[in-house]
Amino acid sequence: MRPIRFGLHIFNGDFQRARRSVLLAEQLAYHSISFDDHLLPAKTPGARIPQFECFTMLAWMASITRRVRLVPTVGCMSFRNPALLAKMFTTLDHISGGRITVGIGAGWLRNEYEAYGYRYPPTAERIAQLGEGVKVMKAMWTQLEPSFSGRYFRIDKAVNLPEPIQKPHPPIMIGGTDLRTLRIIAQDADMMSFFTHTLSMAELKRRLEIVRTMAAQAGRNPDDIEVSAMVKVYPAASAAESAALAERVAREITTGNFKPRLPGAEAARGAPALLIGTVEEIKRAIRVRIEELGCTYFKLILPSDQFAATFASEIMPEFT
Repeated sequence: MRPIRFGLHIFNGDFQRARRSVLLAEQLAYHSISFDDHLLPAKTPGARIPQFECFTMLAWMASITRRVRLVPTVGCMSFRNPALLAKMFTTLDHISGGRITVGIGAGWLRNEYEAYGYRYPPTAERIAQLGEGVKVMKAMWTQLEPSFSGRYFRIDKAVNLPEPIQKPHPPIMIGGTDLRTLRIIAQDADMMSFFTHTLSMAELKRRLEIVRTMAAQAGRNPDDIEVSAMVKVYPAASAAESAALAERVAREITTGNFKPRLPGAEAARGAPALLIGTVEEIKRAIRVRIEELGCTYFKLILPSDQFAATFASEIMPEFT
């Protein structure tokens, strides 16, 4: 079993808050800091809410830290040519002294594509582009004169110097639970990342077994692929508050921008990407995800810096 690690997801849109959280993560010994790659706010489409660009922010975060790893969660393959993206990750690897993790995904938020003038391909095409893009980036990082010719991307001796600090390349984390994405993970990823409110624990466990099977079929050791999660944490001070909070979270998710998905409090508590309750309840929920899913890396969306400190002092020591 790998060591259990916790990362702090940094709130987008408030620069001073981001600075405080980044420095706090470094101080409190979080493993990583992560930042979303959206051009518009994902939760409230159409709202006029500040949103910073991911990779520029990661470069800044690298410059004010010395220890924590940096993770885009996750970089959208559609927004940047993968050869350029490989160069950007290489540059971030040098800026950070070898602390960048290559978080990437197929993209999904249609309104930001349309607002910024990107074509929004069907899901199958976006996932196929992700698969080709990963191969382009790996070629850029490991070959002297990398070339690739695919349906969507092409490079011809796209020399990438300097090479990344991390060898053979920075670790690749691919986000998604679609079966087509899982095949890409099985073939090329060092980590898979899930952020799902809709799949049950049993269904997610089944899909993780599919990844392992496909990895073995591709000639890889399935244990080489780490399971990571983006989880949103809803802390409560008491059992009564916890019960009310679980009910509220279920209602919010079913009546918000998502389609109706969570039928009640127990479904909310059982959603793989939600952690709801008191400190002890959160500890138990983390333990379930470790034991049931083999998840060893949790990227936490926390409500405040104050609870980030509480999590670090009262929950992390039990696992680290």
